[in-house]
Amino acid sequence: MIKSKHCYNCKIKYPLFMFRKQTGFSVPTCLGRVYVCKICNFKKSKHRVVRQLSNGKFVVIQLTLKERIKELWN
Repeated sequence: MIKSKHCYNCKIKYPLFMFRKQTGFSVPTCLGRVYVCKICNFKKSKHRVVRQLSNGKFVVIQLTLKERIKELWN
């Protein structure tokens, strides 16, 4: 059983817990995980990010450092 995979952004091999679980359809080669590791995701969240509201609309927001850290480990 495969227990690690490469990050698409930084090309470093990490264990599976460093990637977020994917919802919905997933490709078998993705191992049910997203392509970018949590560290790269944290670095990219420094800039503005897009979030979907409960009513289906999208908004662009700037996350605070506390929100970014919380999102890193969820």
